[in-house]
Amino acid sequence: METGDGKDCAVFAIAQVGMIERPDVAQKTGGSHYLNCGWSKMITPSTIHPGATIRAWAFDTQSAQAFKLAGSFKVPEYSP
Repeated sequence: METGDGKDCAVFAIAQVGMIERPDVAQKTGGSHYLNCGWSKMITPSTIHPGATIRAWAFDTQSAQAFKLAGSFKVPEYSP
């Protein structure tokens, strides 16, 4: 999660891979072992600052490297 200039980043949730079927990925890679490679994560709004940008990363445990996934979501500013 970034809160402005991209320098203030924090891991605030970890999703478990393999919970959602992705036949598109299995077909594109030619590997049926990628069928259950999808993921999703529900997060509590109170854990995120208004205006923060959320990005997802994949972590390869074998190489100990993280890879930023495409896309992002900006948390809307709100007032009570």
